[in-house]
Amino acid sequence: MDISQAASKKIAFTIAAAQSTSVAQDIAANVHTHLRFVDTAAHHGVQWLVFPELSLTGYELAAMPELVLHPEHDSLAPLREATRRTGMAMDLRGRHPHYRQGVCR
Repeated sequence: MDISQAASKKIAFTIAAAQSTSVAQDIAANVHTHLRFVDTAAHHGVQWLVFPELSLTGYELAAMPELVLHPEHDSLAPLREATRRTGMAMDLRGRHPHYRQGVCR
């Protein structure tokens, strides 16, 4: 059962929050770190993994306009593949007004 089915039927599912250190402005390195969290979370049966705001870019507000990622951005392809492989949803949203990654699913 996926997350949307669980939510509509009020069935419990497992949510986890990842806490990582980001490398400033190094999206590739941060994606790699996120993938390690995904693998560990999947091993523990997590169905929805939430990451800290701006964890893919680092909290570099001055650089945000150059670091905006849309959900289909090529840099996020490994994370999209991980959601397909594991069936896990991931929340990768940033909170900066120019930074809207959204939920990978």
